[in-house]
Amino acid sequence: MIKLGILEFGYAFDKQQSRKIIEETILYSIKIEKLGFSRLWIGEHYNEFSTWSSPEVLLTLIASSTRQIKIGAAGVLLNYHNPYRLIQTFKMLSTLFPNRIELGFARGGVPGFVKKYTHELSAADSQMFFRSQIDQLFQIIDDDSKFLKGEDVELYIAPIGGEFPDYWFLGTSDSVFEQAINYKSNFSLSLFHDSLCQMDKKDLLKIFSEKFFYQNGFLPQRNIAIKCLCIEDKKLLDRWKKKNIYQKKEGFVIGDKSECITKILELQDKYGAEEIIVSIPFLNGKDDPQIRDESLNNLAEFIN
Repeated sequence: MIKLGILEFGYAFDKQQSRKIIEETILYSIKIEKLGFSRLWIGEHYNEFSTWSSPEVLLTLIASSTRQIKIGAAGVLLNYHNPYRLIQTFKMLSTLFPNRIELGFARGGVPGFVKKYTHELSAADSQMFFRSQIDQLFQIIDDDSKFLKGEDVELYIAPIGGEFPDYWFLGTSDSVFEQAINYKSNFSLSLFHDSLCQMDKKDLLKIFSEKFFYQNGFLPQRNIAIKCLCIEDKKLLDRWKKKNIYQKKEGFVIGDKSECITKILELQDKYGAEEIIVSIPFLNGKDDPQIRDESLNNLAEFIN
């Protein structure tokens, strides 16, 4: 038995199908819960394939269509959000759907047309600004706590006395460890994003867990994220492997059920991960929904 979650981006080649993709994602979430997956995360992307860039709105519909599965935005591109407005939105979601909502922080960038109406950051500025955004967000949360205790602070977050989401830091290296540990947050290590990190990634979750426990006295949740295409069609698998430049990367698992479970178990053992988050690759055609469903059903067999 293995603990698997799903990461969904809602990509579509035909933008005229955006509404359909969104509606199918809600139905998809119901199926994911029924099949026994641990959580469903949806991303925030700004590109020609994205059918949404405001995951918090879609989360409301997903939460109301499911019963127990953990759901979240992973990750929110924090550099392009107002921290107060963001935590206010997720506090409301968490109050409406207790113990289910998760908020994942990512330092990803956005294309030029978005920067035009927000701000443009260099790579160095992006990292510094992300840290300041995180500090500001958790300061707001701390002020809300002081307000409830009757301390002399003006700031609070509606709804007063409501619940907060679980927090996740998303990354490819140890660059977010300090803040994740200081703010008692969980950590997800992506194996399918490019990284400049020279550290051997197999030790990252262990290092994070040890430092976290030393400072906080308990262990956080932590997982690894991969892309996985798990189907039985040999011809399609061969075509995908030949044309996909990423297929040799560790974070891309491509194969039939036997190949995929072997590789997934190897990754779980190598990284000491208690959970694996799976993003099913977006191919490029009309068969995507069927391929996604087949991969999902095959992965569900690993859970059960």
